[in-house]
Amino acid sequence: MPRKNPVGSDGNVAKHLSYREAWGRIKGAIAHGYHLEAITIEESIISDRLSSYLVLTGVAQPDAKLERESFANLIRNWRRSVTDAISDGHFADLQSAVDDWRGRRNRMVHAMVKSHPGAAPPDVLDFRAEAEATARLGERLAKSVCNWYMREKRKMTTPKKRIRHRKKAETRVATKPDSGRAKPAGRSGARPKEAAEPA
Repeated sequence: MPRKNPVGSDGNVAKHLSYREAWGRIKGAIAHGYHLEAITIEESIISDRLSSYLVLTGVAQPDAKLERESFANLIRNWRRSVTDAISDGHFADLQSAVDDWRGRRNRMVHAMVKSHPGAAPPDVLDFRAEAEATARLGERLAKSVCNWYMREKRKMTTPKKRIRHRKKAETRVATKPDSGRAKPAGRSGARPKEAAEPA
């Protein structure tokens, strides 16, 4: 009799394959100048990791409502849940860097032909240069978010750790005021161990 796969193993394999395809498409899109495609995939990766973290810590439920959550709301809930600045070898404050990139992403998606009435549209060469810079930054941010998520997931390998971590995250979201900003933790360390594709 064939051995049964562990619960969730098929889903993990599918997730790994989808991420491998996504990273490959990002590299190909940037290499061939399809920067808006790369930016779209990068946003999808970051959103997926943030959603997974919020579910993992009990802040959100894995339902259709979460799938419809806007990128801005995912980032807002992430910052409420993780109040200390996340730092790695690339960003001193990963949450702020992702939120800033969200603004650049919005400008790139809407700036191709949009302009004020009577004004000329953006210069094509300038647009391409900014789109490429945004795509390359988004790739690095997506990798950093993936690496951070995998580190957090490994911390929650035992039931006790999972319960403690979940209660802590729920308390932060419940008590965090909308206008509050977290002070950087000042934590700095070695370059994180890469997850899946991230380099």
